[in-house]
Amino acid sequence: YAPRPYAAVVSTAGASHPQKFTPGWSVGAEVATFWRRAGAYLIDGAVVSFCLLMGWWALVLSVLSYVRSSGVGGSANLLNFVDSDLVWVASLVLALLAAIYAGYFGLVVAGRGRTLGQSALGLWVVREEDPDQRLPVGRALLRAMLWWGPFVVLQLVLFQILPVLLFNLLGLLWFILGVLAVLGVALDPLRQGLHDKLGGAIVICIRVAPSLVITQKT
Repeated sequence: YAPRPYAAVVSTAGASHPQKFTPGWSVGAEVATFWRRAGAYLIDGAVVSFCLLMGWWALVLSVLSYVRSSGVGGSANLLNFVDSDLVWVASLVLALLAAIYAGYFGLVVAGRGRTLGQSALGLWVVREEDPDQRLPVGRALLRAMLWWGPFVVLQLVLFQILPVLLFNLLGLLWFILGVLAVLGVALDPLRQGLHDKLGGAIVICIRVAPSLVITQKT
């Protein structure tokens, strides 16, 4: 077996690239495809589920600690605890859900330009008018409202600030918004869902890596 007179090497030519979120950084980027974004959401779903699990256990342990420290022990006292504090426990659960979703899909995107799922698939969330820049916090939270908004509305219903009938109507509206978001990502020329349009965002894909090229052996 004779060795081949060429070799595959990693070329450093073209490996240089402007620093992230600087002028010219997004030149040559592609609009992220529907399936790439769907894959990122699957990864994000696993991450958020883990965070919810950890938060849920922290909340359960906090409630149990409260029950023990407040002297709730007998069945009568326990029933009294349920009647008086169940609303607040439910409110804490909803607040936890809203905080996790707003933090992950809003603050993380504003801070680092992408979620962990998007990072795994080479995606970035940038401003529609200036793809070289990440979203500001306000716009990132507005874009993520599709995730955290329902839990805030549920809290308003829980404290009887909003009637249940209005909540049902809002639930139907949220479902429609979710469908429109998915259809937008699938059909829009810039792959913008409704949430992307609300935040003035586009999701781009930048593949920057050294090229594998064939060079002559010396």
